Amino acid sequence: MKYKILSVALLSCALLAPTLNFAAEKAVTTTEHHSNASKSDLTSTVDINQADAKTLTTLKDIGPKKADAIIAYRTKNGDFKAVDELLQVPGISKRILKDNENRITLG
Repeated sequence: MKYKILSVALLSCALLAPTLNFAAEKAVTTTEHHSNASKSDLTSTVDINQADAKTLTTLKDIGPKKADAIIAYRTKNGDFKAVDELLQVPGISKRILKDNENRITLG
């Protein structure tokens, strides 16, 4: 009886293995496909006075809408004089500044 249960378990694993492997490959492909930023983009500094929207979105928790808001604020008010001035931009919080403190520069 033990061997019969073991055989059924092994057969089940053998039958499911290709399905599980396919799911894992699909997850990796999906993650890679949705990533717009290269690894170096995620660690390089971003000059908030010069960066375009695509570059701004490499900052943590900055999506296209927040990037556009940063550019709109910069266009209306001129260059940022201090990083903390980003708090005047709608949607930018102290947490976002803290998460990106090593990457944001003023040109």
